[in-house]
Amino acid sequence: VSYSIDPGTATAGSDYTPVSGTLTFAPGETAKQVSVPVSGDNVYEPDEVFRLSLYGATNAYHADGTTTFAATIVNNDPLPTITAARYTAGETGAESGALGFRFALSNPSALWVQVNYATADGTATSGSDYVGKADTLYFAPGETQKDVFVQLLTDTADEPDETFTFNLSNPAGGSLGTTAVT
Repeated sequence: VSYSIDPGTATAGSDYTPVSGTLTFAPGETAKQVSVPVSGDNVYEPDEVFRLSLYGATNAYHADGTTTFAATIVNNDPLPTITAARYTAGETGAESGALGFRFALSNPSALWVQVNYATADGTATSGSDYVGKADTLYFAPGETQKDVFVQLLTDTADEPDETFTFNLSNPAGGSLGTTAVT
């Protein structure tokens, strides 16, 4: 009997190596195995399926009428971890008065990943020291890094360094590795 691989949700060449050929059963043999090389990656993705099709049997027939069998490639990559870290910036200078926060995923995902973020006052006060911000950040499939900037407000007062907190919450498609950055 001849066999070949047909793609389902799996992609030939990147998820598996397509194979084809002919299986020959010796008298008395009742089982044969077909090996399909599966490609590893570090991308979190849903399980994927391909099909093994049998055709052109000689001196035999398909007893149950089935000639196509599904095979599942099980994802073995971890759910991405979302982290955030800050850039340093002053009230004036090359940073244009903004403080940057870099969001990163520990590994790529084939799915959308999102996380909510919001600033919270510490010794710095929203509206007088910085422009408060709250939103949802989205990572498209394959993206692993995004930056968000918080505008600092300038003044002429002589004051010590001030802080505010950048909080992360409600991840979807990933888990939190960082919940707050000051």
